[in-house]
This record gives sequence, C-alpha cells and structure tokens, in this order.
Amino acid sequence: MAKNKTIESVSRFIPPLLWVLVIFFFSAQHSPYELILHKPYPAATQQVAQATAALTATKPAGTINNRGVFTFFPKSDDKQEILGRYLHILEYAILAYLLVRALIWNGPINLYLLLTGFFTSTLYALSDEYHQMFVAGRRFETGDILLDALGVGMGILLFILLYYLRFKKQATSY
Repeated sequence: MAKNKTIESVSRFIPPLLWVLVIFFFSAQHSPYELILHKPYPAATQQVAQATAALTATKPAGTINNRGVFTFFPKSDDKQEILGRYLHILEYAILAYLLVRALIWNGPINLYLLLTGFFTSTLYALSDEYHQMFVAGRRFETGDILLDALGVGMGILLFILLYYLRFKKQATSY
C-alpha cells in the first residue's frame, strides 16, 4: 500500500514537470512564435524571421529589456507581439494550475501551499527569462515576468474556483 502512495505522490508532479519542459523548449527557440504562427499566418513567418534577424543584429544575447508594465499594451499590430504577450499569461496560468493541483491534490486548500505554488511558478518565470539571455535573438524582459506573474495568479484563482465548485458538487450529491 505504501508503494502505491509513493507512486501517486510522485506521479501528480509529472504534468507540471512536463509543462516546464514545454516552456523551456519554446524559450530555447530563437523565434518561438514562428512555430505557432507559420500555418495560420504564413506571411507572419517572414515578418518574424526579419524581426529576429534585425533583433539579433541590434540586440545580442544577454540583453535586458526593461519595458515593465507597458508590455501589456503592444504598440504595434504585429501578430507576433500580440500573441507573445498573451501566451505568456496562458503558459504560466497553466503551470501554476498544474503545480497547485499537484501540491494540494486531495487535501484542503491551504494558503501556504497556494503561496508556495505562486512563488515557485514566478521564480521559474524569472529563471526562464534569465535563460533567454543566452538564446540568440531573445532577451530578458522584465515586462514578461509581470505577465507571467499575472498568469500565475490567474491559474491559482482558476484552481480555487474549480476546487470549490467540485466541493460544492460533492456536498450536494450526498
């Protein structure tokens, strides 16, 4: 019986670990949006390639961009820029949801575990931005960390909402 508990405890962390690998994979690409935009917007792929070449020429790896909160509102109609802002929120909302789900599992909601999930996810976002400093055409952006933290908060709120909806449903079924 103890072996099954151990397997269950370890296996609940597999989804967040796999998601971290997905985030790392896209962060290691010099142009991750090209992978996403190519089929629906072939013209955007050319724009991304040109923008990446220009960025690499003007901003070598290791550059820090401190645009802060203004990254919430892209100034251009560039699909890459707009998609990038909102994908940051989505990817870290998913990470936080999966991590908090793994931490809490079948127990009651605990503020300590929610904060652990928040800070762990946000620290991973910080390390991910640092990792991008070593990828050609990418850079550390403080605004992206703010977007990531927003996504983390949204993922935790979604977990809490679904947790209480499940609890309410179980309470009314008896």
